[in-house]
Amino acid sequence: MRSKCFIKMPLKTARFFQVCIFALSGLSTQALAESRCVSLFSKIADQFNKVVPTYIDIRMEAAEVLVGTVLPDAELEELTDKMKQAQIDAYKAVGEIVGDKHTPGAVNLTVPYHRYSGASYIERTFYVSNSGFDRVNVKLKKTGGKNGADIVVCKYTTDGDYIKTKTASISKGKDTTGQERLIEYKGMKNEKYLTIHVINTGFASDKFNYELTVTGEFNTELLAEEKSGGAPSRVVFEPAVNPNIVREIKTVR
Repeated sequence: MRSKCFIKMPLKTARFFQVCIFALSGLSTQALAESRCVSLFSKIADQFNKVVPTYIDIRMEAAEVLVGTVLPDAELEELTDKMKQAQIDAYKAVGEIVGDKHTPGAVNLTVPYHRYSGASYIERTFYVSNSGFDRVNVKLKKTGGKNGADIVVCKYTTDGDYIKTKTASISKGKDTTGQERLIEYKGMKNEKYLTIHVINTGFASDKFNYELTVTGEFNTELLAEEKSGGAPSRVVFEPAVNPNIVREIKTVR
């Protein structure tokens, strides 16, 4: 019956329906991405809000260390340790664990977080805590599997207000193994958090193996304004290759 209907359909009509299908497909893809961006009206979001004064204090320490000085590694390491521990404590306060791969729900991450390794058959969601960093970078790397994936990164305020969505994709096929996608968000300091959604775009029987890395950056121009003086540069806090070391530090001028 279906084949007879298509045989009888005029060519112009068929082309019209084909164009409509493609248009609707594009709309549904965008709608699908935005549908992932639901604010965390929960104890986690409340806790994110409560810890903001801690991040403000750490930024004041960062301004003293980073603005107009030669970067002392030991002090920088102490600062990033404080930042990460404050996020871990915020999760713990509501009974949440950071980086738990066995949880059936969303996985909690900090800034920075070194290489969460996973395999997605359908979808995986991550919460990224607010922090005192001015910029947060999310990198998705395909490490294996036949499928591709969409990555949707949503930005919110700690009051639960949705701000923006950014998306990227990695195509299906074994030849796309090793490809990376980077999503960057500025204006993240203190009162902004992210949700990340890694969505398998192939057959449910095939998987998408990946690594997810989150890094944070201080913008010392902004720190200088907060301190009322200093030299502009950007300090990048990255997870170290060795997972037992929580940071590597680079300065971008």
